[in-house]
This record gives sequence, structure tokens and C-alpha cells, in this order.
Amino acid sequence: MRAARATTRPRRGLRQKSRASLAMAADVLALSRGELAERIEAELAENPALELTPQQLCALCGATTREEVCASCRASLQLWQWSTAFEREGPREYLGFDGDFEGDPFGQVQTPMDLRSYLTLQARGAVGREDQAIADYVIANINDKGLLECRAEEVEEATGAARERVEAVLAAVRQFEPAGVGAATPREALLIQLDQLAEAGRGDPWARRIIAEHWEALARHAHAKIARALGVEREQVEASVAFIQRNLNPYPGQQFYSPWQGGASRAGGSSAPDVVIRRELDEYQVEIASSAEGELRVSDSYARLQRLAAETPPGQAPAAWRAALEAVRRARWFLSCLRMREETLRRVAECLVERQRGYLDTGEEERLRPLTQATVAKLTGKHESTVSRAIAGKTALTPWGEVVPLARFFDASAAPKSIIRELVEREDRSRPLSDSELRSLLEARGFELARRTVTKYRLALDIPSHGQRRLGYQRAS
Repeated sequence: MRAARATTRPRRGLRQKSRASLAMAADVLALSRGELAERIEAELAENPALELTPQQLCALCGATTREEVCASCRASLQLWQWSTAFEREGPREYLGFDGDFEGDPFGQVQTPMDLRSYLTLQARGAVGREDQAIADYVIANINDKGLLECRAEEVEEATGAARERVEAVLAAVRQFEPAGVGAATPREALLIQLDQLAEAGRGDPWARRIIAEHWEALARHAHAKIARALGVEREQVEASVAFIQRNLNPYPGQQFYSPWQGGASRAGGSSAPDVVIRRELDEYQVEIASSAEGELRVSDSYARLQRLAAETPPGQAPAAWRAALEAVRRARWFLSCLRMREETLRRVAECLVERQRGYLDTGEEERLRPLTQATVAKLTGKHESTVSRAIAGKTALTPWGEVVPLARFFDASAAPKSIIRELVEREDRSRPLSDSELRSLLEARGFELARRTVTKYRLALDIPSHGQRRLGYQRAS
């Protein structure tokens, strides 16, 4: 007679608890920052074993921070320093924030000045009264990155001013602070800043040529290739690149952006991102934004009860402890879910940063590389469904101050769509580009797409056909 084999399968109750715990972990991972904050509030209300202890608060605004003054208020203090320096000394080159304040800055940061207000203030002293309307139109078309989104002919048409006056105002605006503001592209912004630094005697012998002639290689960190082209040692190129990173900013307006104080973004979502991507010299740092205004932990009294229960002989613990111990178990598992969410989101975000450095270096969507969730899952050692939950509804704050959905890092169509938009904006209005011509131009830039795919992308951008655009241009003229 065979001996009965011992079973190793867990009891049904344990299996159900395990499935419930895993379901909670998956549910927490899928929550956005705002949804997670609501979930934390609900857990605090329902579970007496869970408590929230206050963290250090900003000395100025009271927001949760790890330092004496939060990042938002530091930006406000920086703006105050700029504005007071402008009133005292006039426009000067942007050389970075040194953290030294004069007077009493704490009383000055209640209503920090935004970029356009700061530019308007400078325009009132630098542009003649007859050209104020031109300056106002130009400033209104400078985006949050500090880049100009219109051309001189558009300003001329909108204001009715002569081209010479428009060009003069544009030149004046490009001398405003922060240095590089009003440039049409990040490269032009850097070149303007280089000119101003050179006037102050702080130039670099190779920085201009690197930016002007080797922009593509610079974005790819191809320092050896740049060195060969310039006929210099690689160490010289790296020194010049370090000078560029220390002293220049391709998006001069981002110093005026305070993501923690609200405001719209192209992502169309919350201004409080789930992930913050910061650039420090040549490296990117990923920070997972907190959803709780303090530190979540198990209450001391419940933790003591759990320790006492562990020291009590089996079967002698009072029945009244059962509910309290279950509350502790749920609280510890919820805290574990939060840690798993943060770690998973961090690993996924770091993978996205590594794979999409070209996009982060330039802010140009055409730099996005094709990337799938399956690839990220393989690189991070996670299941594809876990990656999907990690990015669902999540946003990231980019180094240039824009809040974008994490899904953008996977959008293989983002690059060709961006190029289609650019080509149509710059096309000859007397002969608009057809979809076949757009396909050929995209192919020349390395994107091999079918004509029907180009049509699909054009329609997704709400761009009319070339025939409809021709009629529209004719009516406008």
C-alpha cells in the first residue's frame, strides 16, 4: 500500500490572501501620483495601524521638502535676484544662480514673476514706445522654454510694421535676460549665450564651432568624432563640452518654470509629475515624486502590540488582538506596495532615460528612438504587464521644464509627426507639399514610411491635405 504523499500546496485561505496582496500591489503600481494620494488618504482613514508623520517643511511656502527651502521657492528666489539686479544694473549675461541674496528676499517671493512678465519689464526700458506693440507680439510668442515660435514675416504681417523695425525689436529681445531668450532653436540660444559670454571675457576657443558645426555629434556625445573633425585632442573637446554644460542653457526659459505651482503643460495633465528627470552635468538623475505629505509608517502602539504578540506563547494571545494584528499586516503590506511601486517606476524611468538620451538632450521629438514595452521589460527584468502598469497615466518632468506622459517615450510616431509638422510649417505656400513629397523628405531623414502612414500621421495632427492648404493660403493672401 502506497504511503500518502505530503502535499506542499498552501491552504486555500493563504492562497486567497496571497492573491489579494498581489492584486493590491498591481493596483498601487497602476495609480498615478494624484490617484495614489487619494488611495493613501483612504488607507489612513480605514486602517488605524497606519499613520502619517510630518516631514520637514519649506521655510517659505510650507511644502514638503528634504531641504530647508523647496525647489519651487529656490526658483522664486532666483527670479527675485534677477529682477532686482536688472533694476539696479540693467541687462547682464546669465551666468547661473550663485545662491547669494541681498536684502530680505523672503518678503519678496510671494508672487514670483513669470518669464513673459520679466521680458515685458525689460522691453519697456529697451524698446521705443512706437515699437512696444511689436515687442508685445514677439514676447507673446515666446514659449515656456524661452524659444520664439513665430517668424519675422509673421510678426510683420500681424503688427503691420516694416521688416526693419521687426528685425530691430527681435535683435533687442535676444539681448534680454535670461540670455538666449527669443532664439528660434536651442542651438541658436546657445550661440547667443556664447556671444554674450565672449563680450564679458568668458569665452571658450572651441565651443562655438562645436555647437555651430557639430550639433548632431554633440547631441550624441560623439566627442571623438568632433575632435577628429576639428583636428584637436579629445580632452580639449570634452573640456569645451563641460564649459557648455556649466555656462549655457538650450532652454533659457526653464529657470522661470515652477512645476509645483500649477500651470498647463503640453501633456495636458497634472502639473505635479510622477517622475522628475534632472540633468546634472552630463548625467541624468531620476526622482520619483512623493504622493504623501509626510512619512507613512506603522503606528508605534500597533508595532509594540505586534512585538508583544510574537513573544506570547501560541494560543495565549487574547482574541481582541486579532483585528489589530490584521491591521498591522495590511499596513505593512501597503507600505511594501508603495516601496515596490517606487522601485519599479524608478527602474522603468531610468531605462527610458538611458534609451532616449537624444530626446532628453535636445527636447526634439524627432530624436525619439523606436521603443516598445517588451524591450523595457526585458532590460529591467520585469514582466511586460508590469511595465504597462508602471507607465499607465504617469507623467515626467523633463529637464527643460515640460511635463510629458511617460507613454511619449514609447511613441514611435512622435518623431515623424514632429518632422511632418515642421515641414508643413516651413513649406512654400504657393506649392504645399503632398503626402508623397512628405514621405520622400521623411525618408531622407531616415524614416521609411508608407505614403498611407504619412497620411495617417498628417490627419492625426489635424493638418489638411496639400490641396486644402493651398486654398487656405490663397484665401489668406
